[in-house]
Amino acid sequence: MSEQNSPSPQSVVVTQAPDSSLVNGLAVTGIVLGGIGLLGSFVPCFGMFSLILLIPGLILGGASLYLAKQRACPTTLPVIATVLSGLGTLIAIIQILFLSSLGATGATLANETEKKLRLEQERLEQEMKEKAQTLENSQPGDLLTTPPTPQVD
Repeated sequence: MSEQNSPSPQSVVVTQAPDSSLVNGLAVTGIVLGGIGLLGSFVPCFGMFSLILLIPGLILGGASLYLAKQRACPTTLPVIATVLSGLGTLIAIIQILFLSSLGATGATLANETEKKLRLEQERLEQEMKEKAQTLENSQPGDLLTTPPTPQVD
């Protein structure tokens, strides 16, 4: 009878919540860097400098996402950090490619304009030489004749 009254041994499992302070710290830092970098990537000619913030933000976001999955922590903040930094990086790279192609187009246009100006200058120099030659070959009385005046209607 004493066996019935005695309490049966129960196994108690104590689980400790995962320490997510490191994950949250990395994720929040990634969110701050990614947010500032994302805003900076929209500013013309500043996008390339925003990569200074976006690349570390992307690394911190990815590291915090990896740690969150390893430690079974919530992944909301790491995902936000990774997405913000990744989106800003993408926009900054697109802006850099656009501006570099614009510079290449401008250089090509400048070269073409320079060639056209050089040809025009050569044509004008040739025309001046022809007029000078005409003046040298003309008689003194030919220069005193006045050109006809245009009629106004």
